[in-house]
Amino acid sequence: MQGLDSITVEAIKIVVLVLVIILIYLLQRILQLLVSRAIKRKRGIYLEDVINGIRVIIRLGAGIVLLLAIINIYGLPPQISLMVATIIGAVISFSSIQAIQNFVAGLFILVTRPFGIADLVSINGVEGIVSEISLNYTKLRTLDRTYRFIPNKNIINAIIINYNREMEKKKDPSSRLTNINSLKDIFSRNEVVRYSFQWGAPLGSLDDAKQKMNIVCKKYEPIFGFLPEFFLFSISHRMEFKFIVLTDSAEKILQYVHDFLDEIVIQFH
Repeated sequence: MQGLDSITVEAIKIVVLVLVIILIYLLQRILQLLVSRAIKRKRGIYLEDVINGIRVIIRLGAGIVLLLAIINIYGLPPQISLMVATIIGAVISFSSIQAIQNFVAGLFILVTRPFGIADLVSINGVEGIVSEISLNYTKLRTLDRTYRFIPNKNIINAIIINYNREMEKKKDPSSRLTNINSLKDIFSRNEVVRYSFQWGAPLGSLDDAKQKMNIVCKKYEPIFGFLPEFFLFSISHRMEFKFIVLTDSAEKILQYVHDFLDEIVIQFH
């Protein structure tokens, strides 16, 4: 009779363990699905590296919960529980602090969405197109066609300019831009890049300077899709102009903006 009771108890433990395993599996699958949907970008682009990292963490957590459940169900000695806790603590302590900081920062970027893949941005003065957002760093393809890897923890307190999203919010009719037809086209699109930079022309006739720059702007209008605009904002030892280049693709900025500026400089030499 005692042997039968012992078998019954063991059978109950096995059934409970199986149910716990099924429950943990279902919960971690549901959690993974919710996380994947939560961080899906509007344009349907997933940050795969980040999602995969989160999946690993969820599975690791599920494994730890399952291990603790086994210890609790089978009433293993406290020494084993202490050993498991020690191993888990050792794993966490050996984890790189820098990696943890970058990972947390990566999640912050994911949730707040200051920029996304293919956006033209400036991060603490470093300008480029976002080509990758990983768990540890953000990868930019800069205007000089090189790659910069910025640790995610450095982005948290960085000054970020997203040229793609500035135009989405810009609806001020008093803007200095005068190309009204282009502005109507801009606001009918989902996302447009508004890139600006400053350049100083040698002192001289203002009308002559504007005429020279208009020649280059009209030449690049079919390339960018919109007529580049400029205005004078200060005069000292040079005439300082601010240029505003509108386009529907960040790649066009990366490919043509240096040539655009070079041709303006050539006009004055």
